[in-house]
Amino acid sequence: MLDFAGNAMRHGPIDTLAPDGKPELDGEKPARKCPACSTVVAPRTKQCPNCGYIWEPIPRMEKPAHDSFSNPNAPIISGKKDRCEYPVKFVRYVKHTKRNDPTAPPTVRIEYHVNLLTHFCEWICPEHDGYAHKLFKKWWRDHATHPESEPPADVDEAIFLAQEGALKEPGFITVETEVGKKYPRIVSYQYPDDNLPKVMEEEENYDDEIPF
Repeated sequence: MLDFAGNAMRHGPIDTLAPDGKPELDGEKPARKCPACSTVVAPRTKQCPNCGYIWEPIPRMEKPAHDSFSNPNAPIISGKKDRCEYPVKFVRYVKHTKRNDPTAPPTVRIEYHVNLLTHFCEWICPEHDGYAHKLFKKWWRDHATHPESEPPADVDEAIFLAQEGALKEPGFITVETEVGKKYPRIVSYQYPDDNLPKVMEEEENYDDEIPF
């Protein structure tokens, strides 16, 4: 049988056609041609029935990894930082448990909501030891309505005090994004009664990856 129009290559062998109207999957051709004898066979044929040619298996490509955070203002050049200021509509304080590790100390996730669909987070660690706890105490005093008061001892107390007004809530935040970094970083806060924004100092990296 001669196929001058090439229909077999486009639609596959006539004995394997299944005109059910379903689209092709993953762009795969409905037929393949044997490189040894030019016989047209079904697309998933492993060995040519005419000459015995065996196709080598095609290795699967690994799925590329993508960051979970998407920001339309993020820079497109790797390593370049970008900063953008956002108005804060409201702030939420949430008890956070580390993923896949229920034995890790809980933390407080602070959510700065800038609109109904977008918010930015940071974490404080009242129940951690070492450097993380030192940073928590400094963060609390920097944001407390009464900086001279003692920081809370655990997450539950921290959330209770925050909800009772122990923390100042900013009217604006400045958020820094960087290609290659999974999470944006809040670098300054503008409070309603401040003339200048409170700028966070550069911090060393934790051994423990955010979220804690």
